[in-house]
Amino acid sequence: MSDTLLAARIQHNFGPASLDLHFSLNAPWTVLFGPSGSGKTSVLRAIAGLLRPHAARIVLHGTRLTDTAVSLHTPPHLRRIGYTGPHSALFPHLNAVENVRFGVRHHPDGHNRAQQMLRLFHVEHLATRRPTQISWGERQRILLARALAPAPRLLLLDEPFAALDLAARTAVLDNLREYLAANPTPVLSVTHDAAEVFALSADTIVLESGRITAQGPPHTVLARERELLLRTLNGAQQS
Repeated sequence: MSDTLLAARIQHNFGPASLDLHFSLNAPWTVLFGPSGSGKTSVLRAIAGLLRPHAARIVLHGTRLTDTAVSLHTPPHLRRIGYTGPHSALFPHLNAVENVRFGVRHHPDGHNRAQQMLRLFHVEHLATRRPTQISWGERQRILLARALAPAPRLLLLDEPFAALDLAARTAVLDNLREYLAANPTPVLSVTHDAAEVFALSADTIVLESGRITAQGPPHTVLARERELLLRTLNGAQQS
């Protein structure tokens, strides 16, 4: 049996640039790394079903989600994929538990599931608060709880820690790892921050101008970035 979790071949034009890539996910956590405008978000949106590529074949756990050759496009809500991005937001008119319950609103035990997810991310005390009463770090935990409440087959994270300081980032990541340890779910996350890639120590896909230039361990595919980080760190320690 194949160990491939996701196999994707995507071709798509976006503005003056274009995507033309083929990759597979075999590790529990994979990072898509590249500069702004390289197409990272478009890759996630295509996998989530929010973008219809001009040509693509996307297979998750052996199930075809997209295959333009036969005009197959599974709607986003039927893909069982969790997604949070830099522009993801909590519904302002709902409190925390209602936000999390939204993803499992048709489940007979949806309220209990929402409460369980809030406890897992250590924000159960915020259940009745609305987004304006919650900090950025707390909102990120609730967004992850909402994305994971339906028990997705894949979790997509677009710059999930970009708006957080180091302490909040560490806390949110610890919460997420706690969930993944008990509920193994493959993760594909996006970042342009090399330090974040090394902190995650995950399999890394390097994307430049819509093309994959490398895939493998971060210390191998980001050797140049690692050297720059070490020089910066040494310089800060000596100053």
